[in-house]
Amino acid sequence: MKRYWIILLVFLITITAGCDQSDSISDKKDIINTGIQEQFPIEATPSSEAEDNIYFDSQGIAVGDKFGNFTVIDVYLDDEYGMEKVVFEGTFTLSGELIPNIIGESRYGILISKVDIINNLPVPTTWEPVNFDDNYKGYFRVLSDEEVIKNIGEDRDSLIWEKAEMGIDIRCKISAVFNSYTYWVQPNTDVSSSLGLKEIIFIEEVDY
Repeated sequence: MKRYWIILLVFLITITAGCDQSDSISDKKDIINTGIQEQFPIEATPSSEAEDNIYFDSQGIAVGDKFGNFTVIDVYLDDEYGMEKVVFEGTFTLSGELIPNIIGESRYGILISKVDIINNLPVPTTWEPVNFDDNYKGYFRVLSDEEVIKNIGEDRDSLIWEKAEMGIDIRCKISAVFNSYTYWVQPNTDVSSSLGLKEIIFIEEVDY
């Protein structure tokens, strides 16, 4: 009987050690996976031709590289913000909400749904939409003040900014064709990537 209890005790110790080791391995995998996602934002491409581009490493690309239907046309260090920027050229259509951009570089920005970001941009967003729920909207600068003002009118533009200075948002539903995407590497909440506007298809003020 004594021998039986000794065998049982050894068995229980072995099982417990195995569970601890399994938990440790699982924890390490989570840490490694988190580190990879922080270092290389997960890429979603608009074309199945680029399925092998699982991770995006800005240090490993050069002008002329292809990402689905997009081509890298510039890679440079922005002195003002102290971060690397990668510029993609390619035509794509997006719909979202046009709002005043109070953080600089352009007069307006656009809020785009997580699904549209993943389906249309070579690198989804500098804020990794995979970490947000389905209601998440990414924010991008819209680089063409003249085109926006031409479509909404100078009077409407002035009113939008007058209200913005009072803390009131006047938003517009917008569908537009874009021809470039500038990816800001390692951003924070004060900066965002930008879209080169080619043509506005539809724009309408929204009353919330």
